[in-house]
Amino acid sequence: MNKLISFLTMLGLILSITGFCFAAEPQIESQITTVETLEDGTIVETVFTVYRNMARTQVRDARTVKTYKESDGTKMASVTLNAEFYYDGSDAWVTDSYSDVTEYNGWNYGSERISESGNTARLSATLTKSGEDGKSVSAWLSCSANGTVSRG
Repeated sequence: MNKLISFLTMLGLILSITGFCFAAEPQIESQITTVETLEDGTIVETVFTVYRNMARTQVRDARTVKTYKESDGTKMASVTLNAEFYYDGSDAWVTDSYSDVTEYNGWNYGSERISESGNTARLSATLTKSGEDGKSVSAWLSCSANGTVSRG
């Protein structure tokens, strides 16, 4: 009987600790997908996601994933700008930003520049392919003093 009680007590502790660990993981707060066609026919599909971290209430994590496609739908590259913001009700600022990139079908991603200025993280780069005109890549994420994240 004592072994059963010990086992159940230990199982309860493990489950409660695991529950707290999962609660600290960022949760998706909002996600918006848009598709636009640029003047040169390039298609840009954007997935903008804002995360809420339950363990850090004045922190916002956000990501914008831009997938560039040729006019026929052939993928060129998928470019992700990730940013973490801290806000306190009177100000906000970028605490971290970085990119992730996947290239497709002979397109090359280069000349990347990521800058952080106050409450905004910006990414600029170029996609190139032999025999094709270069394509400009850009993205930005910004956070307001009350924690509202916007993108471009």
